[in-house]
Amino acid sequence: MQPFASTSVVRHDLDDGLWVEIKEELSYGDKKALRRALLGHPKDPEQVSTRLMELAITTWSLDAPIVGETIDRLQEDVVNKMLTLIDGQYRPHAIEEEEKKT
Repeated sequence: MQPFASTSVVRHDLDDGLWVEIKEELSYGDKKALRRALLGHPKDPEQVSTRLMELAITTWSLDAPIVGETIDRLQEDVVNKMLTLIDGQYRPHAIEEEEKKT
């Protein structure tokens, strides 16, 4: 078992030549930051989604930084596609971790 989170990324192609690279796994620090976002904005899931995108996406084809202000300017369908990819990337790992606990 490796002591550090993987630095590998997975590239996903979106429509119209857009692409994103998503971390293969979130580190402990990433998960802490996400929990802080959840605690800080429990009634604002969009803020949590934006924070997740900032943590998970390492690179994208857009000529803009991966920050909340940029994400907020994206079209909703593009954000939804990215979130679906992120969810698909991490959900299997979360399920495996929970199964190991039982």
